[in-house]
Amino acid sequence: MYKKILDYFSLLKKSNLVSTSYLFVGNNLLSFSLDIGKLINCSNSDYFCNCCGSCREFERSVSYDIFCIDEPSTIKIENIRAAQQFLAYKSTNLLKKVLIVNNAHNLTEEASNAFLKTLEEPPNDSLLILISSRPDMIFPTILSRCKKIYFPTINEFPHLYSKEVLRDFLIEGRLPVFKSREEAKKFFSDVIVFLRDYVIFGIIKNKNLLISSISYEIIPHFKRNLNKVLEILERAITLLNELDNLNINLAVNLLNLVSR
Repeated sequence: MYKKILDYFSLLKKSNLVSTSYLFVGNNLLSFSLDIGKLINCSNSDYFCNCCGSCREFERSVSYDIFCIDEPSTIKIENIRAAQQFLAYKSTNLLKKVLIVNNAHNLTEEASNAFLKTLEEPPNDSLLILISSRPDMIFPTILSRCKKIYFPTINEFPHLYSKEVLRDFLIEGRLPVFKSREEAKKFFSDVIVFLRDYVIFGIIKNKNLLISSISYEIIPHFKRNLNKVLEILERAITLLNELDNLNINLAVNLLNLVSR
């Protein structure tokens, strides 16, 4: 699976052009990311041999040279500090230490700011791989410092809310009614996906780069300039991150006000 991407990294390895920081965009890529780390470190093969000391290091349950952050919900600053401590030491068995951050869209604002310092000045003997199915929820400063590798997905983004509900809110300003805070979070996520798609389509005019087909149906009716949409997007992300501590109706009204 993903043979072309393995070929690409093999070519980078042979040409000594491997970068330090990557963002893998797709689903269920943790195991594949470990394979990329194995490929970069294997000295016996253009790919990986599964026999040398470097390859065997990836089979260990504990390694001083491999660190994975795999939190199911929130990635906190404590997780990033542990990763930074890991990177502070020289590699013992591998050519490049491997740090993998799964579900990077779950980084809190505090964690993102702390991790940004690492991405700005990464250790030379390291390979940093972020994984996310929701790059629209990652801070732009983080995105700008990673080379992005897009993986094909079987299913598009699963919207909780229908096209009509999103369209009514975005075009008419009609507010939905939420039964729970989780529903509100899902709605904000849907809005963020649309705004991300609107910006991408406004710049590149390629619907194949959109996360959601629903976005393509709403875009012609949403008349906003890109600077305004970026302002709305930034506000939506901030409100989503603060939604646990805000009144739901207040949050939606604040988003509605900035969207007009």
